[in-house]
Amino acid sequence: KKNDCKGQTGSQIHCIYPNGDVYDGALVDGLREGNGVFKGVDKSEYDGFWSKDKKNGNGVYQIGNGDQYVGEFVNGLKQGKGVFTWSNADQYDGDWVNDKMEGNGLYWAANGDMYDGEWKNGKKNGKGVSTNANGVKTQTEWINGVQKETKKNDCKGQTGSQIHCIYPNGDVYDGALVDGLREGNGVFKGVDKSEYDGFWSKDKKNGNGVYQIGNGDQYVGEFVNGLKQGKGVFTWSNADQYDGDWVNDKMEGNGLYWAANGDMYDGEWKNGKKNGKGVSTNANGVKTQTEWINGVQKKREFNL
Repeated sequence: KKNDCKGQTGSQIHCIYPNGDVYDGALVDGLREGNGVFKGVDKSEYDGFWSKDKKNGNGVYQIGNGDQYVGEFVNGLKQGKGVFTWSNADQYDGDWVNDKMEGNGLYWAANGDMYDGEWKNGKKNGKGVSTNANGVKTQTEWINGVQKETKKNDCKGQTGSQIHCIYPNGDVYDGALVDGLREGNGVFKGVDKSEYDGFWSKDKKNGNGVYQIGNGDQYVGEFVNGLKQGKGVFTWSNADQYDGDWVNDKMEGNGLYWAANGDMYDGEWKNGKKNGKGVSTNANGVKTQTEWINGVQKKREFNL
């Protein structure tokens, strides 16, 4: 039997409306007032606070198409703070006015892009920070959802301790400059997904830094004139790792190499290859005194 609850008052009343919608919660004179759960025949569901038969206050609104809103309502409309998640996994967390995104908010796209900034009438409007899926941040400005052309700043001739540069090819640098050259500490993010966070001199990596290479490899250590030189640890994307000396961007001197399969070599290197004497250890822990020439092992071995 349908019960449209006309004129009823109570803290927990079960209503079945003529169209099949269902409500369980508080009523005053037949109007939803207080906490209650509404389930529509369109598969929508609202669990939260009501006033004068409309969503008012905080609630969770499951929309029939798979979208969801968690936040504040005023007179049935999204208003105040709230998080809206689309069925495709896009998400907005921020301010709402009259059922639309307006004010400040952070938008995550399912592809990894983000925008944190100003909104109006449901569209990006004003200033914000756009971050692409590679983590490159850009100051952007929008008018009614259309991005204003981003002015490139190649930082020619500029000097300062913290300058934001966007180079013509899209690379980004944030850090110290002297006469337009990177000098001091700074972070460089390339369009090739590479990233270097460390010390610079005369526009080249110099000193200690962390270099994330776009293919997943990583180097943590010393640089001279843009090349790996001194002490450093290189980790390949397959989990192999070398910890030791570098000369002119290559493994040279003494170093320890761990292979992902458990094998190790601790010894001499030259021009990026094992060269000289060292100790090889297999995955079972068996150590062998070995000797190498230009990456090729000499036949004679001595078990340790």
